[in-house]
Amino acid sequence: MFARTLSRYAKYLWLAVPLVGLAELGLSQYFSRRFPRLEEWRALTAEVRARKKDGDLIVIAPEWAEPVARTAFSDALLPIADVARPDEAGYARALEIAALGEQNPLVRSWPVTQEVQVGKFSLRTRTNPSFQPALYVLTDHAFPAELSVSERGQSGESSPCRYGTRPPSSQSGLLARPAFPRQRFSCGPAEGNFVGTTIIEDQHDRARRCLWANPAPGGLLTLNFENVPIGTQLDGYIGFPFFRFRDHGWPQVTVSFAIDGVALGTHAHSPESGWQPFRIDTAQFRGSSHQVRIQLFGADSRELELCFYAATR
Repeated sequence: MFARTLSRYAKYLWLAVPLVGLAELGLSQYFSRRFPRLEEWRALTAEVRARKKDGDLIVIAPEWAEPVARTAFSDALLPIADVARPDEAGYARALEIAALGEQNPLVRSWPVTQEVQVGKFSLRTRTNPSFQPALYVLTDHAFPAELSVSERGQSGESSPCRYGTRPPSSQSGLLARPAFPRQRFSCGPAEGNFVGTTIIEDQHDRARRCLWANPAPGGLLTLNFENVPIGTQLDGYIGFPFFRFRDHGWPQVTVSFAIDGVALGTHAHSPESGWQPFRIDTAQFRGSSHQVRIQLFGADSRELELCFYAATR
């Protein structure tokens, strides 16, 4: 009985061959388009290290895969200063590591000078058509030998902010402030009244490394950077942790700039506007080193969380 049944259907067995072929093709397409696993990113490390030159910026495509890439490549290839950069202007070249043909929107317009395919990854070397190297990054020099900080309270009296190398450090969280650094200028009794380097998120959820400079409510915070090489402009960004300050109703914070006591201009910043650029003309002081003074005034009674990046070019 079984033999007769098998004989009856034997003539249709050849149909299994194309069905198996179609199944193999489908599985091949699935695995070739499946997003790379962590092990595949790690296997790319040697190739990335060989192609990255000093000063190159590594960018990941798609952007949401950057945490996976950081886990795979470590800080040696993706240091926090690059990951939380103010923008891309200060990089002459970028090495774009793209999974499955993606492109990073931040460098999409940069010309590609070289591209290789390694498995599921495209490694593209791009050149920055608007390269603007920084002459001196002020916010990388927040140390007593190069920066002094003082605060004037509502009483009108000014006092220096004390620099400490290991004060208590806070931890960040979803609704908490950014992590506070151990090395900082403490300016008042409140934990957030200090000057020191931290990382905030901008309006696009990108990390931004900046100098937290938070005046006490109604106070004036003064930062004096010494022996700063001056070019034609002083520019940078000002921002607040966007998740906490994205709603309207926060007061503007006024930031003023001066060189050797000569006022150069002011910038009024609205916290809910996110990470925003500023630019100050310094051409009259070009070619020599001077003291740069930055003053921040918090007019409101509420405590704010301003953070900025500044560089001369």
